[in-house]
Amino acid sequence: MNLIMLGWNISVLRLDPRLSAGGPDSGDSVHGRLTIDEAQALPEVTTAAERLALWQAGVGGTDWLHALVDANRAIMTAVNGYPSIYYALAADVIPQLEAPPHANATWHFDVGDIIDPHWVGRGPEVDASAAAACAPNEWLLVQVWDES
Repeated sequence: MNLIMLGWNISVLRLDPRLSAGGPDSGDSVHGRLTIDEAQALPEVTTAAERLALWQAGVGGTDWLHALVDANRAIMTAVNGYPSIYYALAADVIPQLEAPPHANATWHFDVGDIIDPHWVGRGPEVDASAAAACAPNEWLLVQVWDES
């Protein structure tokens, strides 16, 4: 039997505090550390510091991110799914983590996937205390991996 997983692996991460651009907080600043233009220029592997949440979602799992982009509340810097990269304000992201959008209660996997006892995919994971520590005007990194 051939199974096909259509959906997304979504991680929400805090930005590395060492990415300091200086200057006061402003509308286009990432909690006083990173401007939107600078965020677009950064490779995503250098920006992740602390994972706030991780979940697997179905096909509509990125609709909430696209709505934020359309409302100018988030920016998308990569769209290929390997991964797609978004930056969004904690004020817009943290409420979503109470019930991650379109999250699978238990992760789906294909017969060819290698699953060991340390497999993270047992269901949505949210670090509520780390999420609560985010300032509302802090920009977060959202990585979205295509699982099709």
